[in-house]
Amino acid sequence: MKTRPFEARAALAAVAALVIALLLLAPSPTITATGLAALRPGATVALDLVFANPHPYAITVTSVTVALGAVTDPRSGRPSACELDNFSITNPTRRAHFVIPAYGRASYSTLHVKRSSWPQVRMVNDERSQDGCRRVTLRLDYRSTGIPGSEP
Repeated sequence: MKTRPFEARAALAAVAALVIALLLLAPSPTITATGLAALRPGATVALDLVFANPHPYAITVTSVTVALGAVTDPRSGRPSACELDNFSITNPTRRAHFVIPAYGRASYSTLHVKRSSWPQVRMVNDERSQDGCRRVTLRLDYRSTGIPGSEP
């Protein structure tokens, strides 16, 4: 039986739609951070980001942004009296470009990214009492973009 061009195009469109659906449903790579020191009023701490790739292919990361999420009391899990404006984030201006291997993990430190290119979190030192910020949990939100595969 001979395949007609229309049938072949329809089959390719169906396959492309399935691939796109699978990519949209696939789990995203995860990002976590480790601060290299404790935060205290006036202190700035570099964040060593750790990337985990759940896919069977490498991912080239092209941008990463860190934002303040929320401040909670770790004992209760509820919002803290410490407000987000006690903290600030500085994201590097240089674009990211590194590869996370298939099913692999990589961090800024293992990738030998210069510490000056790491995002930083700072606890503001102002005149008001910041006692409510002791022993709080600061949630950070991460956003990254990338492409499947490894590019030089």
